[in-house]
Amino acid sequence: MGNLESIGDVVTGGNVGRAVEPKAGEVGADGLTRETKCLNCGTELSGPFCHECGQHAHVHRTLSSFFHDFLHGVLHFEGKIWRTLPMLAWRPGELTRRYIDGQRARFVSPIALFLFCVFLTFGIMGLTGGLDAMASEPTQKDLSS
Repeated sequence: MGNLESIGDVVTGGNVGRAVEPKAGEVGADGLTRETKCLNCGTELSGPFCHECGQHAHVHRTLSSFFHDFLHGVLHFEGKIWRTLPMLAWRPGELTRRYIDGQRARFVSPIALFLFCVFLTFGIMGLTGGLDAMASEPTQKDLSS
């Protein structure tokens, strides 16, 4: 019974999402969006790249292109990191929405940045023995002996 209820919740969520953003997620068979304006800066497009900001005119919204963008974002920080970090710290929802809506030339992928930080934290903790040090801290009972 619980699985059936979960499926109903997913369908309801999809219907509500379509009602809120009726044109969201519409792509061609090749996975490309058909945009007339740059999704990053709003300039009219006249070729395969925006002549104002340099973002590719067609944003790929397939799973393979997501992973490509993910790897590219992790391996190529450039100057985008200084625009991404403040928004990630103080306005993470706006950053994510702008990135999903197509404003990708300005920012490092927020998901890639988050995962990079998580892996970096665990790497540092593993190399410095931080996880073992926390596990072996003396307890109050050990100190009173």
